[in-house]
Amino acid sequence: MKKKIVAGFFITAICFAFFCCKQEKSEFADEILSTVKQNAEALNNEDIDSYMATLHEDSPAYESTKEKLTQSFEQFDLSISVEELNVVEASGEEAKVEFVQVTKSGGSSEFNDNRMKGVHLLRKVGGEWKIYKTEIRNIDYL
Repeated sequence: MKKKIVAGFFITAICFAFFCCKQEKSEFADEILSTVKQNAEALNNEDIDSYMATLHEDSPAYESTKEKLTQSFEQFDLSISVEELNVVEASGEEAKVEFVQVTKSGGSSEFNDNRMKGVHLLRKVGGEWKIYKTEIRNIDYL
């Protein structure tokens, strides 16, 4: 009888731990994904200020991003669509989101349309999720 009680306790503890981890991940998932979607929307709207608002100010690429975006918007008319988003890790302060993004130009021969797979690392700052770093894992040119 004691073995059944102990086994039941451990099974309950494991299920509780699993549920808590899942709950924490899903608790933040909507906020995290919202940041990534706002980021893509800002690119489509060529809205530099809105785009920068989705980035973490301590990001190593933060300073150079605004200048690069300005140049890109002047050169190309890009269309971004996010095909896949998946929160793969999330804690109270950091999250990883796998993504697949398709970027197409408005007919410019200087830009190679592409499908990019990568991972965004987001960190929480001031109660908001911000993209800290992006790792590109694969680019397929269309």
